[in-house]
Formats: sequence, C-alpha cells, structure tokens
Amino acid sequence: MTTTPQAGQAETDALHVLMPHCGLRSGSQLGGEVFERQLLLRLPDYGVFPHIGLPSSRGLETVPAGWDVDLLRPGRGLRWYLAPAAFLPYSLRQLRGGKIDLIRAHSPRFVGPSLLAARGALGLQVPLVVHHHHGEPGAAGAADRWVLRRASLVVVPSRVVRDEVVADGVSPARVAVVPNGAELPAPHADGVLWRRPPGARLLYVSRLVPRKRPLLAIETAAALAPDFPELELIFVGRGELAEAAHRHARALGVADRVQFVEWVSEEAKAWLLETADLFLMPSVLEGFGLVALESQLAGTPVVGGPASALAEVVVAGETGLLAGDDDASFVVAARALLENPERRAAFGAAARRNAARFSWSSAAAATADAYRRTLAGARS
Repeated sequence: MTTTPQAGQAETDALHVLMPHCGLRSGSQLGGEVFERQLLLRLPDYGVFPHIGLPSSRGLETVPAGWDVDLLRPGRGLRWYLAPAAFLPYSLRQLRGGKIDLIRAHSPRFVGPSLLAARGALGLQVPLVVHHHHGEPGAAGAADRWVLRRASLVVVPSRVVRDEVVADGVSPARVAVVPNGAELPAPHADGVLWRRPPGARLLYVSRLVPRKRPLLAIETAAALAPDFPELELIFVGRGELAEAAHRHARALGVADRVQFVEWVSEEAKAWLLETADLFLMPSVLEGFGLVALESQLAGTPVVGGPASALAEVVVAGETGLLAGDDDASFVVAARALLENPERRAAFGAAARRNAARFSWSSAAAATADAYRRTLAGARS
C-alpha cells in the first residue's frame, strides 16, 4: 500500500527511510506506539518518507500520506528474539531496491538486529538510526545495548536517557535528544464517567507493570479517603499487576472508591485528563513521561514519582509535585494539592503553558534534521 508524497516536497530533498515495525495501532495507548504514530504522521511534512513493514495483524485501516506499507508474515505479535523471522526477509527486499537512504529501528532489540543483518549481507553502508526510550533489565536490555553501540545515530526523548545511553558506551556525538510532543483530541467521555463530584478526583492511566508502581496509586486513594469523603480514583490500564490491583483495593477497603477500566479511547482519555483534579504517575522509571505531559496540556497538575525524566516534563512546584523514593512522600504530595484548590488551579494554568512548549511538529522537524545530518556525515 503506497500513498503519494506531500505536494510541494522536492524529491531531491526527500529521505526514504526503511522501518520494519511491530505496531502502529490507532487504539494503543502504549507510550512507544503513541510516539511512533504522532511522529511518523508528521515526518513526510519534513521530507522523510517511511517505508514500513508491519505484521499483518497490525495492518492499518488507512495509510497516511507519504507512507509505504507492506504487511508481513507471521502476522501475530512477535517476541523480540523471533522478530527477524518477519523483518529480515522484508529488509533484504527493500534494501535491494536501492531506494532507501536510512534504516531506522523504533526498538533496538525488535528491529535493530534484522536491519544490521540485512545491511551486512548486502555489503551496504546505509546509516542505522535507532530510537530508544529507556533501558530494560536482563537479556532484553543487553540486546538493546548491542544494537545501540552499532547505530549511526540514537534518538532519545530526554537528557536522562541520553546519559544512560552514553554510560552504556555510545558516543555522545551519536546521540540526539528530541523531546516528545503532546496533542489531545476533542474530549468525549465515551461512557467512562466519574461517579463522584469534582474536588478529589484522582486519575491513573498507564501500564500495570512494576516500574510504573500502579499499586501506589491505590494506596494513595486509601490513605486520603478518610479525609476526602468524595474521593474517587479512575484507574486505567492493563498488565501483569491487574489482578493484584483489584485485590489491593479490596484489602485496603477502597474497592468502592476505585473504578477499574482496562482501556479508554484517546477522546475519553482527553476527557478524563481534563476533568480529573490530579493525575498520578508514581513511576520509578520513565524515558520521558508522555501522559504526564498530556495531563498538563489538559490543565491537570501531576503528582509524579522519582523517575528522573519526569523532572524534564513537570516543573516541580509549578505544574506538579515530584515525590521521593518513599511511598509516604507521594501521598503527602497528593494531599498537599487536594487540600488547596487555589494552588491546584494555579498549577493547572501553569501546566497548560508548560505543555505548550512541546509539539509533535517540532519533534518531527528536529528528527528530520538529525536524520539529514547523519546521512550527510555518512556520505562525507
């Protein structure tokens, strides 16, 4: 499936980028997929045209302007160590065509090995660009680092991730920091409604995995409930801690205060962010903190955990509060904003101004510029 480039884009200035991909689902709210959708939609505006290979189960209803999309087998979701079975044959076919200027991995371990193998098999010098959001433990992290050290350019969303990548052996000259943007659709409840009046509405939206500390959001609701009779937590997410979250709410006696929702549309997420009083993000590890930025764009202050990258997104003491490593400090921060509506309103207004500094168009422009500099360096 192919669409034509944007009108007015000079072909001589165009970059054709090969990017096997694990998923670009419009309904996914995983930070990585949101990032990819928003960035890739805008890259053709800056002369960068994606050539995308997707598993057939991840096919798109419509192909955006400037994209070339092929559906691959196997069609199901892939484990990172099995991805070459789908991505290597596709990469070889595309590189043999001679049209590709850059190869790009949206995930080091899922895509990087296939691209490196295809490039090596054909004896090509085409530069490899890798986008990297944060480190992972174990074998997955080791595979990521192996690819990152072989990349011509590593694009990261924050200074925290840049420092991490450099510590892992990547030259600082080969790392570009490009912050994410923020954009929300027109808000619409889509059937997800608050059950209690405004004033103590808490919102959690994220994956239910240990590094996100989702259970702390429930513990915060339980700690504050005695002092805020109308307190309610809408808890949105899927993941390995889903059952534990339900048990935790029952054990702490706040099952009637927590509304569990597995998934919401982008429009419903925007509505929840706008109507919440506080957004809770207790994470200990974030590469950027995209939902925290979206919350600020909606005018809702953030209570964040100790994840270092959140300090690059949330202005502590102005657009939100960032807690320390201990759980008690997170509860204290949430209480401080719930108890002071005037301060909370001032934080919300400052949050909108802060979020306005970030845009996906700026991110796409900076990314395209980094690609061109890398290609020029390789050719020279």
